Amino acid sequence: MSDSIVERLGSVHLEDMAIIALTGCAVEPLQLYPELGDDRRARLRSRIKQVSRHDWPANTSEDPLIRRGYTLRQCCRLIVALMLIDAHLAPSHAIALAKANEPALLRLMVARMEAHGAANKSTAKNDRVAVVLLGELAELVAERLWRNVESNRVRLIDRSQLADLWSTKDLPYLGQRLPLDVGTAAAAVWRWMMERRLMTGAALDQLARQLDREAGPEYLPVLGTVRRR
Repeated sequence: MSDSIVERLGSVHLEDMAIIALTGCAVEPLQLYPELGDDRRARLRSRIKQVSRHDWPANTSEDPLIRRGYTLRQCCRLIVALMLIDAHLAPSHAIALAKANEPALLRLMVARMEAHGAANKSTAKNDRVAVVLLGELAELVAERLWRNVESNRVRLIDRSQLADLWSTKDLPYLGQRLPLDVGTAAAAVWRWMMERRLMTGAALDQLARQLDREAGPEYLPVLGTVRRR
C-alpha cells in the first residue's frame, strides 16, 4: 500500500489519544470525547512535542508525510513512549526502550487490538503485560554480563504472573519492576478510533501484515523469557 493511501490520525486528535491511552480501558467506561481543560491539553501537547524532538515516533526523513498525521504504527510507538514517560522515565530512556523492544511490544498491542474486535473484549489472565527492570536502566546492578545482555530489554509476562514478579526464576534479580499494560492501552485507543471513525480495520490489518513481514528470530526469545508454571 502506498504512503498516499495509508490511514493517518490527524495531529488534532493526538492529545485525546494520549489521554485515552494513559487513563482508558478496553471496556466501559471510555470517554470518546475526553473533557480536557486547556492547561491539561497544553501539557499533553508539550509532552508529545518532547517525544518528537527525539525523532519519535518518526521524523520527516523516515516518513515525509508525518505532518499529515500518524499511522497506526506511529500511534502505537507514541503510546509506549508516553506510558514510559508517565511512569517517570526520562524521555531518552523511554524512547530507547521503545525502540529496542518495538517488535515485541507492537505484536502485543496488535494482538490485543485484534482481540478487541472479537466477541471477548475484556482482559484475560493470559494477556501479555510488559515488565521493565528499572535497575538495568539505571545501571545499578553489579553483574556486568547481565547488564550487557539484558539492558534495555522488556520482558513479556502473562497477567496472571504479576503477583510473582519477585519470585519467578526468570526474573531472579532484586530491584523495582515496572509493569506496563500497553495491550490494554492499545485496545482502548483502537476502540476509541473505531467508534470515532478515525481509522478503519484496514489500518490494523496493514500493521499486522507489516509485523509478519518483519518477524525475525530475535522476537521469539523475548516472548519466551518467562515460562508459565
